[in-house]
Amino acid sequence: MRLPHGLPRRDTLNFRRDSAPSPSDWRTTAKQLPGFLRLLAGLAILSAIIGQFVFTVGRAAIDPFNFFGYFTIQSNIITMVAFFASVYFILGRKTQPTWVIYLRAIATTIIVLVGLA
Repeated sequence: MRLPHGLPRRDTLNFRRDSAPSPSDWRTTAKQLPGFLRLLAGLAILSAIIGQFVFTVGRAAIDPFNFFGYFTIQSNIITMVAFFASVYFILGRKTQPTWVIYLRAIATTIIVLVGLA
C-alpha cells in the first residue's frame, strides 16, 4: 500500500532494525575508510597551505612565485593532489591506475625528504 506522497508504508519495508549489518557491509566500509582518511588529510593540507598563505600575506607583500617556489609548499601540493586522486578512485570504486600509485610513492618520498631536512 502506498501513501499519498508515493512513499511505501513503514510496515511494508523489507528490513529489520534489530538485525546486524552483513559482512559485505563491513567490507565495503573497510574499503572506503582509507578514502575518507585520505580526503581528510588532503583537506588538512589544503587548509594548511591556505592558512600559511594568508599568514604570510598579513605580514608583508607577497610574491606568489616566491611563496610557491619553496619545496615545502610544492611537496605539500603534490601530496594533496596524490591524496585527492586516490580518493577519487577509492570512493568511486574504481581500480587505481598505475600513475596514482607512482604519484603516491613520489609524494611519500618528497614529504619524508622535507621532514628530514
